[in-house]
Amino acid sequence: MDAFSSVLFAAAVGATVGIFLGALRWWLKNKKQATQTPAPGQKQSRFGQAFMGMLTRSAFVVLGIALVWTVYFMVLGIANPAQNEFAANASSLIVSVSTIFSILIAFYEFVYRKNK
Repeated sequence: MDAFSSVLFAAAVGATVGIFLGALRWWLKNKKQATQTPAPGQKQSRFGQAFMGMLTRSAFVVLGIALVWTVYFMVLGIANPAQNEFAANASSLIVSVSTIFSILIAFYEFVYRKNK
């Protein structure tokens, strides 16, 4: 079970680092392409839109990681009955956080597409 946990941890860290490096690369690429100076409020809005766009694109990766870890804790509860309560609580926490994350992303997409 420790080897399985290490593989999942490495995959989660790799995906998270990949998301951050991709966002950094995208930001540096778009920073060089900025030719005109927008108004102060427009610049902040553009940054907010870019951040939320990056967040919605990475939502599937985050939800996939949450799914994998939830399955891991379910298997841990089945394999080791002494840690059943811990595994159930950890799975519940992961599911609740990922549900809130999904709702926020869906709400943003709804508002964004309504205004578009």
